[in-house]
Amino acid sequence: MEYLRVPSGYIYLDPVRIKDLDDVADILTKVLGLGKTRVIKGIMRKLIEAKLSKTSVTIPQLYIELRTNKKTIYYHINRLRRLGLVSRNKGEYFLGESPEQPIREFLERLYLTKINEMFQNVDELFLIASNRF
Repeated sequence: MEYLRVPSGYIYLDPVRIKDLDDVADILTKVLGLGKTRVIKGIMRKLIEAKLSKTSVTIPQLYIELRTNKKTIYYHINRLRRLGLVSRNKGEYFLGESPEQPIREFLERLYLTKINEMFQNVDELFLIASNRF
């Protein structure tokens, strides 16, 4: 089971340094703890671009843009889906639950859900421990 990482540090956003969507994707992948690979940043860039235009992306679009094999693209897209960051509708992918959903609203709800699940697991763990020890 994969979990979203909770950002541990503040990332200073300097508007002067954000020149293009690549910079935005780089920062967002850091904030979400998704890793540093070229492919994940490329996928996130396309998803951010789609979010800003309230559209979606397809695997063929990602394949053409990223020039990497489809297995790698599918692997990362499915990883983002398991984390709850990306949704799919008829072969089209987007950040959030819909292309129109504001990203902040989506991330707040996602993280609150994940945090509540974590606290539930902690409660269950301590209940088991209190019954055994």
